[in-house]
Amino acid sequence: MAETDIKMVYAFPEEFVCNSVTVPAVRYRAITGQTANIQENYGTDGNLVNAVGPLGQQTYRRPIISATVVGSAYQLLASQSGSICLNDRAAGIVWTLPLAQVGLEFTFHTTVTVTSNSYKVITAAGTELLVGAINNVDTDTSSAVAIWQSLAATSNIAVTQQAAGTNATGGIAGSTLVFTCLSSTRWAVNGMTLAGGTVATPFATS
Repeated sequence: MAETDIKMVYAFPEEFVCNSVTVPAVRYRAITGQTANIQENYGTDGNLVNAVGPLGQQTYRRPIISATVVGSAYQLLASQSGSICLNDRAAGIVWTLPLAQVGLEFTFHTTVTVTSNSYKVITAAGTELLVGAINNVDTDTSSAVAIWQSLAATSNIAVTQQAAGTNATGGIAGSTLVFTCLSSTRWAVNGMTLAGGTVATPFATS
């Protein structure tokens, strides 16, 4: 295919002002031709979000935030919504959610069993409460299942998977939790934890 067969189109549907200079907030690049039909979509940070290829095929990779990289505590940002947060630090981590904004969502995958402290996710304010249910699988009693719930009337603001008690509240590799912001005072929680020992709810008020 000759170069003349390819057309590249840049579009800037939105703009924002940074240091008195107007720059594109969201943009895409379309590449079309006899055998090419690709659209690349970019986010506000300038990074590629996804690319739609021939026949509408799309590739998309969610951002990854690793506990082994960020350390024992990490404040998540609203701009990181959609990220996959890896519980991959045996010494544990405390993840703090950003201030509530409807539609924010974070997924937490445990890839390394916590052996000290805990894997904890907590809201940014005591008025931002958790609602939802977590399925628990007891790994040392023939995979017995328990369901832990957090009702609207409760004051739970955290999910803590502790190493104590042979991971009684979870934190064993394979656990997965999803937090979705529903309002200025509510986060929905759902997922599955793998636990051992005498299992107990991971929901907590602090």
